[in-house]
Amino acid sequence: MTEAQFRRTALALPGVTEKPHFERTSFRVERGIIATLRRDAREAMVRVRPPDKLDAMLRGFPEVFFSYGGWTDRFGSLGIRLSRAPRALVEQLLRDAHADLRAPPARPSSRSPRRSGSPRTRPPAR
Repeated sequence: MTEAQFRRTALALPGVTEKPHFERTSFRVERGIIATLRRDAREAMVRVRPPDKLDAMLRGFPEVFFSYGGWTDRFGSLGIRLSRAPRALVEQLLRDAHADLRAPPARPSSRSPRRSGSPRTRPPAR
């Protein structure tokens, strides 16, 4: 995959904008970054969920994908060697990251968690 293909694919997704992000270019939607691209365009990083999918990419395509250490472990950011990356696979990963961040946030359970501490009591009647 080329830099131009990566950029074109990311920017074609609804609501995606391109902005600087430290020493990289980021591609983001309202709720966060879906991918970044190094300035030299040799490597990119894309958000991959769930963790078992990320692990499968790392194991199945070690010549293409790599770990960014803590960024991969904590945030699910998968490194991509663009020159070795199959275009269709990276396009799908970008679409998946976009869908993940465009989805509404998970709703909290209807059951409220128990609060720690003493229970509230009514003040004595006068």
